[in-house]
Amino acid sequence: MSSTLEQILATFLNANSILTRTISTLSVLFFIYGFYCFIFGLSIHVLFHQSNPVHRLQTGCTIALFILATIYIVSQVWATFGQASIGFHAATTKDYASVIQYLKGDDGKIAWVGTLDIVSNLMNSIADIMLIHRCYRIFNSNKLVLFTLGFSACILNGIDLGCIIAITIGYGSSSKPDNPNLIMKVQSIDNGVVIGIAIFQTILTFLTGGRIWWITHQARKLMGGSTCTRYNNIIAIIIESGLLNAGFLLTEAVVEPILDSGGISNAPIDFTIFPVLMSGLSPTMVIAWVAYGKSVESVQQAISMHHRSNTETSHLRSATGIRQATIDLESQTQAGITISDL
Repeated sequence: MSSTLEQILATFLNANSILTRTISTLSVLFFIYGFYCFIFGLSIHVLFHQSNPVHRLQTGCTIALFILATIYIVSQVWATFGQASIGFHAATTKDYASVIQYLKGDDGKIAWVGTLDIVSNLMNSIADIMLIHRCYRIFNSNKLVLFTLGFSACILNGIDLGCIIAITIGYGSSSKPDNPNLIMKVQSIDNGVVIGIAIFQTILTFLTGGRIWWITHQARKLMGGSTCTRYNNIIAIIIESGLLNAGFLLTEAVVEPILDSGGISNAPIDFTIFPVLMSGLSPTMVIAWVAYGKSVESVQQAISMHHRSNTETSHLRSATGIRQATIDLESQTQAGITISDL
């Protein structure tokens, strides 16, 4: 009987689960968080030195994301150490009672599963708010863009939150025979929602980057070919950060279930830490990269050039259509590509 039980629990009690996964997860976790602290400090320094309504929203969301990320780090460290200690104690003493209770879902596991998942949902929702607001501003405060994207984000994050609550309740009453099957079904639904969120964020990223490219294309006709090079940095920053977050979400939704064996992952590292931390780090990196890179200087130079181009055009060309096109382009450039909006 004991040997059979050991075979069943072998995945949980092996060296990979107890040592390798714990050490690699915590090492990567602290490395990312240390980098996050540095980027957060740079971003806050920029946001507090430029006060306007847009910066107040960006500042509030950035601080909220960092606080939630810190809560996630503390909870994840506690959960990882707790799981490793339970596995180590069972492997050395051959007392499997605590392991069995843990796998069924004890109070400690319910607490950290619920905390980690809810924090993840909140961080993703706040990140979506920042991304949607940026896209909304880039599209000249178009209400249709705001409501469409906002409604989609609410549906996706709302379903994700519902799945999290159902899974947490399922772990809390796992003694009922139907609950394990219910948890598996809800987890499958949640994986589909995560993929949907990743696709939504990818579309949102390309909408924002594409809009900036279109404005750049129009501005190039008036300001010369160098404008395209100046704005490429901004487009690259937005697309890279957006795809980075979406890529880790897809990794969590696709790779983790494949490596999961009866609720115990065989992966050498916990992949779930990446999308959670990147949901806070990605929008914060955009602020820091734009503020401290050459992109800000390029934007300011481009806008100044556009002011001069508009003035010269008004004096030298009397055609009403050309003047109006220049004025419209200026309003798009100012409303669409500024440090306030990124």
